[in-house]
Amino acid sequence: MAKSQNGWSANDRSVIASYSLPGGKVSLRKGDVSVILLHAANRWHNEVGKLEWPGIWGYAERPIRGSTTTLSNHASGTAIDCNAPKHPLGVSINKCFTPNQIKALRSLVKYYEGVIRWGGEYSRPDGMHLEINKGASEVKRIADKIRSDMFASTVKNNVATNASTKKGTDKRVPDILPVVRPGDKNGWVGLMQKSLGFSAKDIDEDFGSGTRSALVAHQTASKIDHDGICGQLSWASLISRWGDLKLGSKNPGVEIVQNFVGFRGKECDGDFGPATKARVEAVQRWAGLGDDGVVGNDTRRAFAGLIKPLTTSA
Repeated sequence: MAKSQNGWSANDRSVIASYSLPGGKVSLRKGDVSVILLHAANRWHNEVGKLEWPGIWGYAERPIRGSTTTLSNHASGTAIDCNAPKHPLGVSINKCFTPNQIKALRSLVKYYEGVIRWGGEYSRPDGMHLEINKGASEVKRIADKIRSDMFASTVKNNVATNASTKKGTDKRVPDILPVVRPGDKNGWVGLMQKSLGFSAKDIDEDFGSGTRSALVAHQTASKIDHDGICGQLSWASLISRWGDLKLGSKNPGVEIVQNFVGFRGKECDGDFGPATKARVEAVQRWAGLGDDGVVGNDTRRAFAGLIKPLTTSA
């Protein structure tokens, strides 16, 4: 199989998907690679300079510039170019970035602990370019670090928001649920199995081949990335198996909703009561939706991170 310069399999469109960034979409490698590159590109947008379209380049089946045999890391979906026309290949970073932008980029790259490399440091500068520089195990470690930091930030924001707002006007950012993978053995696996419709005797909290097959079948039917990994979009889509949820609903879909709105442990009882309704309404207000307390398609999309407000201020 063809490989890109960094050793990842290349020229395989089956491992590529389209992802949203501020102002447009870019194609990158699915899974942990996309988590890291999208995180880095969003940080570029917020800390270095706003992303400008066209000029954000991802997957491309081509060799590296100046070679006819070595495949670019773009060919494996493990590289992204940001604001390419502003930062041309071969131009000194001192000519196309300000000192503060260079400082911000070096700080950005440091966060990824060597898993991302910035082209601005090459002997032939490529200031637009960010690429994956390690193998799958290190990529997973940094992707998990990002998920953990995002979860901690969400909890902190929720505590601050809910402590300072009045009942009926509060806004709540939905929590980020753990990513569940084949081989995991924990209560989150059990919740996923329950939500997939496993019988009580088959819910063993062990993410084996049967559980993966059931999840892939659900993902395929839901027309989402069928990678056999349960992330935010898969969690939100599992709610839809139980229809629109509202006050009085009792099923595993409600238990997922309760986790998204910040309940934990015994509070997640699968019973859609007044407290659950109040928190769902708070998420709906945060997302700019009608706060009717009914978990339908738009609210599920908000849980998945597909709907975000114009402002996050309460």
